[in-house]
Amino acid sequence: SYDGHLRSVVLMANAYVDLGKYSGITPYVGAGVGAAYNMLSDVHNQTDFYVNNGTSIYPVPSEHGVQPANGKWSFAWALHTGMSWDITPNAKLDVGYSYKNLGSARSSTQLCYTSVGCADTLKLKNIGVHDLHAGIRWTLDPVVKAAPVYASAPVVAKY
Repeated sequence: SYDGHLRSVVLMANAYVDLGKYSGITPYVGAGVGAAYNMLSDVHNQTDFYVNNGTSIYPVPSEHGVQPANGKWSFAWALHTGMSWDITPNAKLDVGYSYKNLGSARSSTQLCYTSVGCADTLKLKNIGVHDLHAGIRWTLDPVVKAAPVYASAPVVAKY
């Protein structure tokens, strides 16, 4: 069994596209690329071995150790989707989902507590994160609809 901590710092550039506006609701999709610094730390390993000699099962020396902290940069990417609802001309309620792939992480070589030789490393691949978010978007300078422009002067009746 393994027990430890994974910490990640993510730097990402994202782009979003609105898919139209329908009765005050604006669905959107987006994508992002960047980098993630993933650090595995305090990884403890306990591996117990048993031998079956045909008549009985008995334990043999086990591996017990710790893998010191180790970090590395990995390529990261993300996909986003969601929608926003108009509350006022300046405020929108936003609800969305994001999937982020943070790449991989690897521990340092294991330091053993037992006399059994062990030099394991733990590698995590395709570290995925699912995010749900809700918030308010505030527009500082809302777009004001311009008055209609006529091709010619309006017709005015004179009496």
